[in-house]
Amino acid sequence: MPDCAIANLDIFTVWRSDRVSRTGGGVCVITRNATVTASVVHAQNLNADDEAEICTLDLHYAVSCIRLICVYRPPASDTCPNAFKNTKSRVSCLSSLCDCSIPVVLVGDFNLPNVDWSNSCIVSDSDRCSVKFSVFTARHALEQLDIGPTRGCNLLDLVITNEPFMISSVVTGQPFSTSDHCTVSFVLNAGTDDVDVDTDNGCSCFIRPDFNRADWDSNRKTHE
Repeated sequence: MPDCAIANLDIFTVWRSDRVSRTGGGVCVITRNATVTASVVHAQNLNADDEAEICTLDLHYAVSCIRLICVYRPPASDTCPNAFKNTKSRVSCLSSLCDCSIPVVLVGDFNLPNVDWSNSCIVSDSDRCSVKFSVFTARHALEQLDIGPTRGCNLLDLVITNEPFMISSVVTGQPFSTSDHCTVSFVLNAGTDDVDVDTDNGCSCFIRPDFNRADWDSNRKTHE
């Protein structure tokens, strides 16, 4: 399908990561040219045989820069060895994409119904794919925003970020076209508060503490 069949290219730009092995599938992000400029961030740390459907953009607004990662993970058993191998590959890729100095937002269909996002991501140890992804979100201080089920009684389509105050009005709606998943909409607040200018790359970034460089020993002694 050509980009012009997806959106009016005079107004929008279409960014896509198509499924190569067969017809259909893939992920797509559409940006409005008058509102934001975008640059592609290429995925890394993937297995050669893992056809990961990931589209990553750095969105450059007037006063801020945000990394948007759109993901599709095909449904598979949590205990399937091949599914776990591919999940490890995707998590490694997402970890590298989240290792940046700007806010990160992950969206998409992750097909992980066994994760209980309302209960600190508690899952059964036997659910290997879910455990792997839950550990990834915890290590990167990522928060799944509170939305309801998106397919039947399952929460499959997620909005995950390390800056939850940057996102508001997260709601589920009626499925789009012939999809059997609910739509998920939200407001991305790329505002002017807590913004620092990055003179090296010409964009502005939200100020975010780098806890990896904190002096935890001194901090602990101070509060003893």
